[in-house]
Amino acid sequence: MKNEAKGDQIGRVLKIYSKLSDGYVVNKAEEAELYGVNERSIQRDIDHIRNFLDEEAERTGIVNTIVYDRIEKGYIYRYNEKMRKIHPSEQGALEYNYTRRKRSR
Repeated sequence: MKNEAKGDQIGRVLKIYSKLSDGYVVNKAEEAELYGVNERSIQRDIDHIRNFLDEEAERTGIVNTIVYDRIEKGYIYRYNEKMRKIHPSEQGALEYNYTRRKRSR
């Protein structure tokens, strides 16, 4: 039964990802009712999709994200531009500047 539940989750995540990538707004309450789970399960599914997109950004340099849209009252897929690959020699300077800005707040 545990494997069946895991299969349900995988299918649910893929369907939610498909909705998002097709431009639909995903509302947690509606999805939870549709799949017979609680909203926290849908939030975890969205987090899994975000993790996947983060891994893809590292691999491809293309940053796409899932964001909450307050006007639409749901999650949307935001397509972004390709980011410039950072040379290892630049990494340290960027980390230093980021840490410095974060501390000054």
